[in-house]
Amino acid sequence: MARDEEAYFRAKKKINEARRSATTELRLSKAGLTDLPSSVGELSQLRLLQLSNNRLTSLPDSIGNLSMLEELIVEHNQLKIPSVTIMMRHSYPIV
Repeated sequence: MARDEEAYFRAKKKINEARRSATTELRLSKAGLTDLPSSVGELSQLRLLQLSNNRLTSLPDSIGNLSMLEELIVEHNQLKIPSVTIMMRHSYPIV
């Protein structure tokens, strides 16, 4: 699936804003994402990452850097098994 450049750019902007403000929650639901920027893995303070209702088929490996993450919401996407395996290996609640 081709990347939606506009949605990707908006997500990168929100990730940069979250990094600057040191927020603990990032909500990217219904953002039209087909690809999640790997820079999301730089949000070390993140406790909640909401990605529901997009068209994601995978998550970047950098998501494993989110050591403070307590809740990862990925419902209503098109994720394949490898992404789910990564989340389970890190003991994130899968919603």
